[in-house]
Formats: sequence, C-alpha cells, structure tokens
Amino acid sequence: MKPVKDIEQSIRKLTVESSDRIHDGILQKLLKKLDQSKRQAAVEQAKFWRAIMKSGVVKLIAAGVIIISVVSALHFFGSPIENVTWADVEQAFSSQSWVHIKYDNGRERWDNLHEGKAYFKNEIGTFVVIDYALNVRHDFVYGEDHITAYTLSEDGKARPWPLTAWELIVGPLEKADGKQLGKYHEAEKHADTLDDRQLIRFDIYFFDALGQRILIREVWADPTTHLPFRIREKLSAGDQRGQKREYITGDFDFPKTGPDTIYDLGVPANLKIVNHDEYEATTSIEARKVIQAGKEASENFPSHYCATFLEDKVRYGAVHVIYRSGQRISVSTYYNRPVLENSQILLSDDNVLEWTQTQEPAIVRTFDGERFYTWERTDTQPEVHVNRANWPHIGLQNWFHLQYRFWPYVGWARGRRSEIISDHPETPTGSIALLEGDSYFFVDPEKDYLCVGEISMRSKDGISSKSIEKHWSDFSQLPSGHWYPTKEHLQSFADPERGTSSHERFWNIDIKLLEDSEYPPDVFNGKKLLEGAKVKTY
Repeated sequence: MKPVKDIEQSIRKLTVESSDRIHDGILQKLLKKLDQSKRQAAVEQAKFWRAIMKSGVVKLIAAGVIIISVVSALHFFGSPIENVTWADVEQAFSSQSWVHIKYDNGRERWDNLHEGKAYFKNEIGTFVVIDYALNVRHDFVYGEDHITAYTLSEDGKARPWPLTAWELIVGPLEKADGKQLGKYHEAEKHADTLDDRQLIRFDIYFFDALGQRILIREVWADPTTHLPFRIREKLSAGDQRGQKREYITGDFDFPKTGPDTIYDLGVPANLKIVNHDEYEATTSIEARKVIQAGKEASENFPSHYCATFLEDKVRYGAVHVIYRSGQRISVSTYYNRPVLENSQILLSDDNVLEWTQTQEPAIVRTFDGERFYTWERTDTQPEVHVNRANWPHIGLQNWFHLQYRFWPYVGWARGRRSEIISDHPETPTGSIALLEGDSYFFVDPEKDYLCVGEISMRSKDGISSKSIEKHWSDFSQLPSGHWYPTKEHLQSFADPERGTSSHERFWNIDIKLLEDSEYPPDVFNGKKLLEGAKVKTY
C-alpha cells in the first residue's frame, strides 16, 4: 500500500519520463499547475482541463494531476488514506466523472465534475443548463419558442472546478456542521443506517418567516466511498398542494457520460438560442422613450387608496378589495356575489364595501412590509402561508399592484426587446403600438401613458395566433388628476395543444384615495390572520 507521498512522487516521475515526448513548455505549465496551492478562477481552470484532456499527448500527465487532487480530497475528509492504492485512487476519480440525481417525481439533475457544467429538468417542463466555466446559463420553459441565454455573474466569478462528488454535494454541509449555512439555513451531521449501509446524514434546517426551525432537506453520504447516496427534500407549500405530496426523494448515481447540451434533456432540437443581453439591447430609442414615460407615470400614481374590482356579466362574480398604503397592501377576494347577466353596474364604496362587510373572504393576501401572508378558507380550518418578501411581492405584482396592471409594459415585460409598430391594424386612435417580445401593448400618451389594450401572441410551426387579448376603457380621473380605467375586458383563446378553452372576463373598477385615518383597523396586520388557522411557512 503506497502512502500519498509515494503516489505523488510516482506521478512526478511519470511526468518527467514523459518529457522527451512533449514540448518543454507544456510540461513546465503542467508542473506549475501541480504546485499551485489554490485553484485559479473558474474560467481559466475549466479551459485548462478541457485543453489537456483533448490532447492525446498529455492525457496521462493530466490524469496524474487530477488524481493528486482526488487523493488530497480523500485525505481532507478523513478517509483511511494508508489503505489507498494507485488503483483505488484512479478508480475513485474515474467513477465520479458525473453525478446524477433522479427524484421520484420526475425531477433530474446532472453535474459534469470535470468541466463545471450542471443540467436540470423538472416535472413542469423547465430545462436549465449552467456552464460555470463560461459563466452562462441556458433556460427553456415549456411553451416558449426559443432558449434564453443569461450571463451568470457580472464579475465572472463562479465555483471552482473540477470537483469531486463529495465536494460538490457534501462538502459545504460538512464544513457547516452545526453552524449557519447561508442566512436562513444551518446543517447538522449525524451517523445513520440506510439500506443496511453505515452512512452519514446531513440535516438542513430552514428558519422560517416566523423564526421557527424547519427540517427541509436530508442528505445521506457514504464516508468510505466519499459519494453522496440519497437526498430527501420538503416541497414548498404550493408544490405540496399541486403534487399531493410533502417530500420528494432522489437517489444518486455516477454515470460515465451525461448530456452535452440543453437539447439532450428533451428540448426541441429546432429551437434557437437567444442571448438575453443582446435581445434586450435591440430595444429601439423610440420604444425606450415610451417605456420610460410609462415608468415615470406608473411610479407617480398614488399609493394610498382603496380599489374595488367587481367581475361583471356572469351570474356569480368575484370581488377583489385592495387597500394600499405605501409599501403595505392587503387584497381580499370574495366569491358568489349575485350579478345580473349583462349588467352595467358601476361600482361605488357604498354598495360593494357594504356587501363585503357581511361576507367572509375566500382569500386574503397581505404584505405588511416584511412578510407576505396568504389566508385561504378551506372545508376544515383556514390555512395561512407566510413567507419573507420584498415589495412588490410576486404574488401581488401582476394582478393587484395597480401600476403593473395598468402599465404592464413596464412591469413584468420590462427589459424585453421592444420596438414601436407603426402599422398594427388594431391600434386605437391616438395610441402607440409597442411590441415587447411576443406581446403588443397599445399606449395612450394623453392618459398618463396607460395601456388601453394588450395582445399576446403564440407561435407554432411558424404560424402566429392570439393567446390573450385585453382592453381597458371608460377612463376616469382621480381628484389628484391621475387617469385610470373603470372597465377591463380579458379574452383568452383556446389552445388545443395544452387542452385549454376560450373564456372571457369583465371587470368594473373603482378607486378611492384614502387618508391614513380612513383605513379599516388591522387591515395590514398579517399576524391577525394566523388566529385559528393552520400555518405553513415553507
């Protein structure tokens, strides 16, 4: 059994004996790499590994350099190194070219340990490839007509590569044993037995929005082989409901090969890759002026009000009551309010708010400036989901944050490729047609650059068709002079491929500006929603 020192000497001897067969400059460069105490930046490092692995002349020397790093890792993590032979070390490295995790809900992940690439696909049709060395990420979401390429970090810094399976999965947990693992997590290490194997189990805890400590992940690893074995993860509250399960479990294996591109994960081969930075940079000067004007108008819109939305032209419509005070917001949703078909009821605080005071809401969403609470009525007892959040929370942003609802082209669509379309046949008189990605927004400069119409398109086999169409009308002015629509119409069009049908929704809208003294008591008190409810915080 050779000790580590003898193995390293053997490798150095091997590289010297090979010097007659390769260029002196290459040999010196490799020896310099061997003697460095710290890894270089991720980009330089990955290029180095790829270069030497592609060179038939220096593959043997490269293998020697890599094996030394594996021996060092095994020694660091406490393996009985006196029992390690050259064959053991060679086998340990070659068996860890790839790490693959397959979960019991269809989710999968692959990591290329040598090249610094990670591949993901999940159960809802999202595919991701991350190349840490090149500092780029490729994303595809089911239904899109292209793959988007993003820059990972502006400074180009990424995790070091190559790594062993232990370093990738278990190393951070090993170092954080009993300590903080990030801002809201910590890890604990325990001995455990699983499938008659003596393993190490790492428990990862999350400190939720209420300060409680929740076990959200367990990772098992084999201290003898230094390979991760199994992982068990707690799903978020939303995923638990959708997948009808609380946990998912994944098993590790270590294949010799794995995917090479995002297409190997199941993404259609005919899709093009669009660079997000270049895509955004194509926004025209004229479009930027409109977007900026709309952004300023939306930011200038009052932030202290009560807004009511009444669903119209259906037998039983929904009512949303929105209270906002600066960065605090509360939205209560009520159902089954009888509304006459084809009615032309105009909302007022007198009839809608009076009715809501006699009803129990179906859903209440409250953001108190720090936490986002969602209270929902159920057949047994109410449930409340509590999460840390920032303003505006994504759960409120598109639907209930009026600035993003009335100026959608500066909300969720901001930053996409934009241009002014001068000849769109459906442009209302006096409006500007703004194309952002696959959506057209019709903007009225005379009414605070409000959006008066929106058409979202979808493409299949080179043929475009409407997906969603919205219209805002019957504009009114607040006492402050700001414009807002009092009617909204949404039309969605059937998509046979997804199995969806067409439907329409009509809304009547009313907004009343409020002083601080006019808000209902505890309207932004999210903690009050916890009383008598089942609380979920993850």
